[in-house]
Amino acid sequence: MKPLSLKGHDRALTRVRINRDGDLLFSAGKDKSPCVWYMENGERIGTYDGHNGVIWDIDISWDTRHFCSASGDVFVKLWDCETGDAINSISTPTAARSISLSYSGNLIGFTTIKMTQNVASLCVYDIRDGSQMSGENQPAFKKSLQTQANSCVWTHLDDTICV
Repeated sequence: MKPLSLKGHDRALTRVRINRDGDLLFSAGKDKSPCVWYMENGERIGTYDGHNGVIWDIDISWDTRHFCSASGDVFVKLWDCETGDAINSISTPTAARSISLSYSGNLIGFTTIKMTQNVASLCVYDIRDGSQMSGENQPAFKKSLQTQANSCVWTHLDDTICV
């Protein structure tokens, strides 16, 4: 085992994820810029700019083509891992707290927090549906939650998301 000391975030880390191949590490923190690093030597490959608030959670697709981020700036973003471009941004009524990409890479599930008149919720978007991703249509699924969910994860067949 070899420890990695990553120097690049200005504030505390909130999430660290490793891709399925084990060669890349993705990190997010309270400094609003997710980063990607080589696992081999800890070298930072790049920073993904586009959020204006704390990044609470991130997840990576199985093929490492995309990753998604849930932020306190009331946006969920889908990113192209290679180019660093934000492919889509989904506006949320309150801060997004947790996020998960389905195993197929076609669905994004995320939770939002309760704030003022807005209840905590679980939302699912199909990234293949451009009208959902652009905000023109409602999510594929939305459910109010009794309490705030700090994590969500898909089952292997993309038919269930656990919060």
